[in-house]
Amino acid sequence: MLLSKLVDISRRTHGHEHRSTKAAMSVLTSARERKVVVRLEDVSGWFQALRYENEGDECVVQGPIADPRNDDEEELFSVDSTDIIPFPGTPVVCHGLQKAAYLNGKVGDVRDLDVKEKEDGSKYFDMDVDRCVVHFEDKS
Repeated sequence: MLLSKLVDISRRTHGHEHRSTKAAMSVLTSARERKVVVRLEDVSGWFQALRYENEGDECVVQGPIADPRNDDEEELFSVDSTDIIPFPGTPVVCHGLQKAAYLNGKVGDVRDLDVKEKEDGSKYFDMDVDRCVVHFEDKS
């Protein structure tokens, strides 16, 4: 993974305590968390995406994640992939794309969320309209 290489290079070049190394390590740690928000009426909060099942139609998540985290209190859920909003860095399997159907089934990672802004300046993600910006390693 590119971030792992960046952390290794920064450690060798600048050392473990350098601000660039710490910043790269922070981004890598965040990406490894694979955080998602589950959008169901009876479940709320941050969860960790563990794996996709049924060819990407379902996502197994663990949570909700408390601060500080306590794995013993978290539960495993299997939810429809359309009911999660992935945090940047989370791996995803694309499906249901019509304008870019050649990407269906491809694995990528979320780089950003294309979200709307309310009149008060707060942002929200409309699952029917908004999109995730996804990066694909495979150029084919």
